[in-house]
Amino acid sequence: MSNRISYLTHKDIDKTKWDACIQNASNCLVYGMSWYLDQVCEHWDGLVLGDYQAVMPLPWKSKYGLKYVIQPLFTKQLGIFGISDDNNINDFLKKIPVKFIYVNFSGNYQNHSDNRFPKMPDQVLDMSKFPDYNKSTRYNIRKSIKNQLVHEPGTVTQFLETYKKLGHNFINNQKIKLLDKLFHSVQFNSHSHFYTISDTNKEILSILWVLIFKNRGYLISSATTEKGKKKSAKFLAIHQFLENHSQQINEFDFVGSGIPGVYDFNRGFGAHETNFPVITFHLLNRSFK
Repeated sequence: MSNRISYLTHKDIDKTKWDACIQNASNCLVYGMSWYLDQVCEHWDGLVLGDYQAVMPLPWKSKYGLKYVIQPLFTKQLGIFGISDDNNINDFLKKIPVKFIYVNFSGNYQNHSDNRFPKMPDQVLDMSKFPDYNKSTRYNIRKSIKNQLVHEPGTVTQFLETYKKLGHNFINNQKIKLLDKLFHSVQFNSHSHFYTISDTNKEILSILWVLIFKNRGYLISSATTEKGKKKSAKFLAIHQFLENHSQQINEFDFVGSGIPGVYDFNRGFGAHETNFPVITFHLLNRSFK
């Protein structure tokens, strides 16, 4: 198969064919769409099988004149998308040009690789089983209601203001600017929803940004204040979104991780675990079977 895989620079990619390939793939994910990549990547090229039967994005940056492939912010899974009998990622990795001296990006849940690449977890809720909450999650939803928390539709301005107010180290100006930029692209290409949870004083305690694309919901980002954590505000926010959209989506992707607190929170809503490979190598160890 590798002899039919071509490397294309960004300007040579037919984005209509690229996006059609992503949308028709059994592993369709919004992260692979050209309009999404255009917002989150400084640069991106691609590997293409045949006439866009399968594609793999190559997001890249340059430093001191050296180019490297790197996973962009707000993009959980990339890798191979499309119609292929074998989504063995190694065939595509062989075709990454040697001008990229370092490679670090995530494949997706349908990509196969050898054991040299570690697997990372995600948590995805099958909406046909909704609601399937565990005892702890049900308790926390009741607790948030008892605390007289109120859910309302939110706005991008409220979301960004709540993000800024938290002031954590991982929330910097780069992320805030990127979220704002991404939102304005998303609203033209998919369905975007902001959910706020406020107390009786109308103080926002938790806010979610959820994107819906091709019957799949994505928890792109969220922010919860310390007071909101004590009052279980995020539990209510997730519950209200799922309840309101249970007939519109087939899956809800928590965009999760293996961090115990995050993992347990997501699994508490009935989400199952999926895994994807994290691809990392440099110029000197590029041998693939």
